Amino acid sequence: MALKMSKVYMFDDVSTKEDLYKKIIDNSWVLETAFFDSERVGRLVNSIQTLNVNEEKEILEFVHYIDQNMNYSDNEDDYGRSLKIPAIITGIDYIKNYHERKEELSMASFALLSGIPFNDIENGYQEITEMYPKEVLDCISSRNISFDMQLNMAYLVEKLHKEGKSDTEIVEYIDSRENDELYNEGYDYINSWMEDVMFNSKKK
Repeated sequence: MALKMSKVYMFDDVSTKEDLYKKIIDNSWVLETAFFDSERVGRLVNSIQTLNVNEEKEILEFVHYIDQNMNYSDNEDDYGRSLKIPAIITGIDYIKNYHERKEELSMASFALLSGIPFNDIENGYQEITEMYPKEVLDCISSRNISFDMQLNMAYLVEKLHKEGKSDTEIVEYIDSRENDELYNEGYDYINSWMEDVMFNSKKK
């Protein structure tokens, strides 16, 4: 009878800030394509080495939550690395520089916020906070669905926000629809956005 192997997560062997720093440095190629502000990202990565005891505990708890819930792939898969590491760096940015956001959210909602790719939190913090308030993040993160589906719903929030819907209307919109419908709508929106980005980059 074959033994069932337990899941191996990317950050299973990370238990200290030194472990975390080494893991990210070993996979630093991910950050070269995930963020535009390489200088700021470099400062955030280096700041891991000087975390105090409380910051280290808080960030490691967050890292393992992301690792186990943003469960796209096993330890050796590049796709999983390309999603988890940017989310972790974004979460570190919030925890170190905008801790009030972390404080107001559950871990599930904070992980969701960190999983949404923002290239300029420093200058866009107010806009991001207005687009993803606590009630909207909680509405999505409370659904009993995969992290992947939650992220697609979060992308949909941007579309609804651009259409002029209020936070209350966005929550009502999400609450009134089935998971698959919201997932597909968010998936279509982000694909359309990526196609526009690629098209515009080719024109330059």
